[in-house]
Amino acid sequence: MRKPVVCAVDGFALGGGLMLAASCDVVVTARVTRWHLPEVSLGWLPGVGLDTLAARVGPFAARSLSWSPTAIDGVEAHRLGLADILSPPTETAREAALRYAKGLAAMPPHAVLTTKQFFSTSVTARAEVMDDLANRYFTQDILHETARANM
Repeated sequence: MRKPVVCAVDGFALGGGLMLAASCDVVVTARVTRWHLPEVSLGWLPGVGLDTLAARVGPFAARSLSWSPTAIDGVEAHRLGLADILSPPTETAREAALRYAKGLAAMPPHAVLTTKQFFSTSVTARAEVMDDLANRYFTQDILHETARANM
């Protein structure tokens, strides 16, 4: 995408929803949002987005988030770098995201685009290859009886 993608997360960001949010250019979270990857507790590795998650929070925090039995809140997601902006108590995540997006839209579009292009190679360079690897592990995992019981 040529334009920055700003997302607002309020309520829950679970599994694929967490990975979708982590893939956005700017993530705004509410303080009380629950962020969690429940896949490992169900018996399988998350199938997509792990490399992008690791690019956001670092490999050790990504691993910890992947197998954590408990959710984290928006404050912790922001501290880890999973979310870029923590909405103030007086605003919803949506309001804070719209305010940010309006400020971004007011900037010279060519400079915003080249900035996005420059950093995109650092963020997504290996994502396809790593998603393929995660899918192969997922295929192994779902053959296990724990995963089958949870499917």
